[in-house]
Amino acid sequence: MYSLIFIDPMNIFRMKRNLLYLLLFIGLISFTHCTGSIESRLQTIAKETNKDCPKILDNWTRLDSCVAVGGSDFEYHLTIMQIVIADTTNFKTQLKPQLVQVLKTMPDLKIFRDNDITVKYTYNDADGKYIFSEVIAPQEYK
Repeated sequence: MYSLIFIDPMNIFRMKRNLLYLLLFIGLISFTHCTGSIESRLQTIAKETNKDCPKILDNWTRLDSCVAVGGSDFEYHLTIMQIVIADTTNFKTQLKPQLVQVLKTMPDLKIFRDNDITVKYTYNDADGKYIFSEVIAPQEYK
């Protein structure tokens, strides 16, 4: 059974920021070692990242897997552990601008911008139950 844990808003902000940077770092490391079509590069990134999954990202988040969908979409599947998100709308509202800003500004993510990659983050609870997804389309970060 879950217990409701109240977390300081600054800790939530730091948790989300750290998660974003870690996920993007994983993608960047993989992108820099790939050659070929964008589809094959995305497939290679997913394959290499999944070798280390599941991977604990912070106290609340685990990266379970990622998958390349064709040559234009990349999905991260994550689990939020030990906490219950009571207000997913508020959580998503705070999370999305951070995701967009990282995609807009990180020089290493130029490959996403250059290739119009749509990034999807799917979050489940510790029991595998779907919580929410967030999709960032290229138009949002270009």
